[in-house]
Amino acid sequence: MKMNLKYGIPFIEISIINSNNEITVKNVLIDTGAGSSIVSSDIALEIGLAPSPTDVINRVRGVGGYEYVYEKSIDKIKIEDIEINNFKIEIGDMDYGFNIEAILGTDFLIESRATVDMENLELKFNTDGK
Repeated sequence: MKMNLKYGIPFIEISIINSNNEITVKNVLIDTGAGSSIVSSDIALEIGLAPSPTDVINRVRGVGGYEYVYEKSIDKIKIEDIEINNFKIEIGDMDYGFNIEAILGTDFLIESRATVDMENLELKFNTDGK
């Protein structure tokens, strides 16, 4: 998948599917420095991922400081022909000062067997089964 540089960092487009609801998320940051993947609360609410009393709450830290997020398992993340089922995401405000709707972190990159090719601005997936 071709990545686009915005603000000097790589972005892609993904689909999130949960409970037969699907949404296309256009401003998704590829972040090898993030341990987990996060989706904005606005996007999450659109596909029925409102917080519930049994959700795990985490405090995450990034360059901008700390943020509280809640965890949810979603049915599927899809990028072109690649689908990751039963994937755990964190959901938070994501108020970082620029337009970003989700972050795909190292958890997703490992699970999907992705390679980030910055020379060609591509996110590649190893689909040969090895």
